[in-house]
Amino acid sequence: MTTMPTGPGHDPKERRHAILVFAALAILYLLTLNNQWAIEPDSAMYLTLGRSIAEGRGMEYNGAPAWGVPPLLPVLIAGSRLLFGPAYWPINFLISLFGLGTAFLAYLTVRRLASEVGADDVRLALAALLITGSSARLLVDSTRILTDVPCTFFVALGLYAFVRARQGHWAWCLAGLGAMLLATALRLPAGVVLAGTFFGLALEFRREGYGGRLLATLGGMVGVAAGALGWWFLVRGRSVGGPDYFVTIFERFQFCFRERWVQVAEGPFRLPGALCEAITGQELQWFNVVPTALILFGLWRAARRGQWVLVCPVLAYVAFLLGLGGSAVAPRYLLPVMPMLVYALVVGTVEAVARLRRRAAAQSPERVGRGRRVALAVVTVFCVALSLPKDGREVFRMHRPDFYETYEGGKWKGKVDLGAYLASLRETEKAAPGDRVLAPDPAVVHYLSGLRTDFEIWYPEVDRFLGYGPPWSPADFAKLAAAGPWRFVILPTNKGTWSEDAVRAIEATGAFRLPPERFRGLVLYARLPAEGGTVSRAP
Repeated sequence: MTTMPTGPGHDPKERRHAILVFAALAILYLLTLNNQWAIEPDSAMYLTLGRSIAEGRGMEYNGAPAWGVPPLLPVLIAGSRLLFGPAYWPINFLISLFGLGTAFLAYLTVRRLASEVGADDVRLALAALLITGSSARLLVDSTRILTDVPCTFFVALGLYAFVRARQGHWAWCLAGLGAMLLATALRLPAGVVLAGTFFGLALEFRREGYGGRLLATLGGMVGVAAGALGWWFLVRGRSVGGPDYFVTIFERFQFCFRERWVQVAEGPFRLPGALCEAITGQELQWFNVVPTALILFGLWRAARRGQWVLVCPVLAYVAFLLGLGGSAVAPRYLLPVMPMLVYALVVGTVEAVARLRRRAAAQSPERVGRGRRVALAVVTVFCVALSLPKDGREVFRMHRPDFYETYEGGKWKGKVDLGAYLASLRETEKAAPGDRVLAPDPAVVHYLSGLRTDFEIWYPEVDRFLGYGPPWSPADFAKLAAAGPWRFVILPTNKGTWSEDAVRAIEATGAFRLPPERFRGLVLYARLPAEGGTVSRAP
């Protein structure tokens, strides 16, 4: 049995370099801080749940329990609302800290992993810090109120803790388990990373002192599995009608393997582009294969060195995404293993160059080392140069006074104004909290208005992958909207002839007040009162 090194040394000059790089990244992330909501449908759901918790209604979404949603982000949002009110900047600041912390943890982890094999841990760690911290994908997602970046932070924290545990600090196993558990409370697939970490530790069990640490990890895994199973039964009993991520993941697997296996088959072809976009912020077309090959070579070298605690989580998580289908192989979903991918990239780069130079001719160690340093600098500059322009655009966009006019091309401007209009009706008691709205993007409308929203019959262009069935004709849609329980019906005006025909059909029913309220890309119809003076609602 061999004893692992206790970790890298601390060179004052190297520490100054790391502080300068980290300070520059901190300024970059601080510049993105704002009091705007970068709208995403999932973000609207988490904000609604956080508001419900802060108001004492628990995990309630759209009038139904939502215990199937991982609870940690709603709890953080609720804490922000209780301390600072409904402002967005506190939760934006917290998520930006998670993004910056992920880059710092990548630095610490790479230093320790590189020091195990006597590699140039200082340069590799600084490269990992620069590539991870400047990644446009990580920076942009750090401005979104979503689970992606917080989950990535806790997975990176768990990985760092397990690396420390491998080097003789057995108590770090508990910290690693705690961090992975928090990651799972943000995104359920983080449990796959924890399972991969356990298998990685199992492959390294021969190292000195691993018996107790492996047993502690196994016990923690069993505890996490038992807790997840108990949560499942709680969800099944309390989340009738609300969003349920357990069921969503299960149905996704079932759907891909039974009905759309081609989704699984196309996943490997999408992987190189997703890997490059996760690290550099953009796909590189045919050049995607180069960084992908370096990452694969780096993982192979890490496996040869016995660093299975790094390799197994990546392989398990990527296999999980491939099993979910091609659309799951996306840059956003690769973020939780991004620090590990960056380590594989920098290690694969320096090892590939060293091997090529040794085979080309008898090279002195000095020339081989010089080649490794040059290659590492080229890859680092290449990744940072691709990300920085997008980082700058994100900083500029986050501080524009006409934010919703320009955010995603003004896509959400109409819904923001419409949501504020419906909220004003509710506040002036012209609309009751129980009134229901038929709307596209129901999560956003529900959060902004506070009214119950439905979308089951809305979509004129149905995504068949989600199994909603064939699209409704404008006439059938109008009949269902008029006969349904909705006080308000929202129609898009940007769906070509379908929108035009649907507007004429719904106005011909005589069930809604004319003319409708108009917003950018949307029209809002309010149901006419019944003869008795109250709004008619079908049962």
